[in-house]
Amino acid sequence: MEASSMGNLLPGEIEIAERVIAHVLPQFTLTDQVRPENVYWVDIQKALRPTRLARLPEITDGLRFFSTRSALDALTSLQERISATGNLPPEINFGGQYSAQVALPVVKHLMNCWAPKPPMRDHARRRVKSRMVVISGLAAVYQRLAGLPIPEGAAGEAWVVEDVSQGGIGAHVPLVGQDWLRVGCLLGMQPEGGNNWLVGVVRRFARESESIGIVGVETLTKSPQSYVADSGGLRTEIVVLDPLAVGGEVRVVLPDMAWEEHTPLLIIKETGGFRLQPVALEETAPGFTLGRYQVHSLL
Repeated sequence: MEASSMGNLLPGEIEIAERVIAHVLPQFTLTDQVRPENVYWVDIQKALRPTRLARLPEITDGLRFFSTRSALDALTSLQERISATGNLPPEINFGGQYSAQVALPVVKHLMNCWAPKPPMRDHARRRVKSRMVVISGLAAVYQRLAGLPIPEGAAGEAWVVEDVSQGGIGAHVPLVGQDWLRVGCLLGMQPEGGNNWLVGVVRRFARESESIGIVGVETLTKSPQSYVADSGGLRTEIVVLDPLAVGGEVRVVLPDMAWEEHTPLLIIKETGGFRLQPVALEETAPGFTLGRYQVHSLL
C-alpha cells in the first residue's frame, strides 16, 4: 500500500486500488538479493516505509528487496483488457458497482507507481517557509472572489507552506477539530502578504501525527474569476479559471451535478456577455465539477 501512493486517490479509488492489489499480490517477489528488477526495499527490523531503490541502502540482516515486474505485467494486461472491452473483469471483486471509466485511471495510477522508473514531477519544487490562508469548498471560494461573506464553517485556516512549484504547493496542516480535509477538496488560497487568491485541489494527504497533516495541492489558477451564469434557466454560481477570450477555451468550476453536456453557460455583463459551450468534463469530485468550455460572444 505504501508503495502505491494511496494518499493521491479518492476514497472510492482507494477501494478499487486495494482490490486490484489483492488480486495481483501473488505476483510480487520479495528477496534478500539485489536484482536489476528490484524497485523497492524495506527493512523488516525498522519502522520504515517501502523506499524506491534509487541507491543501495545500508546493508542489514533485515534488508529485503521486492520486485513489481510480474505484478506490473499483470496490471498492463488488465489495463489493455478494460480499454478494449469497456468492462471490468468479473474475476476481480472491486467491492462496489464501479464503472470501467472510474477503475481504469486507478489501474494506470498503480502502473505508474510500480514502474521501474517513477513518474517525474512536472515542475521543480522550491523550499519555502511561509503561511497562507485557506478556505474550502466552491461556495466559499465563489463568495470570497465575489467580495461576499463566506458561508459559516468555511472561515479561513492558516497553513504552513513548505514548498512551492509552478504547479503546486506542499503544506503542513493542523488537523485538530477538522474533518473536511481529503483528497479532491477544492481550495481557495491566499499567500501571506498577497491580495490575490489562488484556486487548487488537494491531490495528496497524509498524517504526520495525530495533530499535523501533510498536504499536496495542485494549483489550478492564480487568477480566478467568479460569475453568476445562466445554465438552462438556472442561476449557477461558477468560478472561471482562465481568461475569457472569444474563440478560446476556459476551465470552469461548477457545483456538483451542474455539468450538462448540451447546455451552455450564459454570462451576462454590462458590456455584453459570453456563451460558454461545453467541450469536455474534466473532473468530478465531492462538492464540485470541473468542465472545459468554448467561449463565444453573445453579441
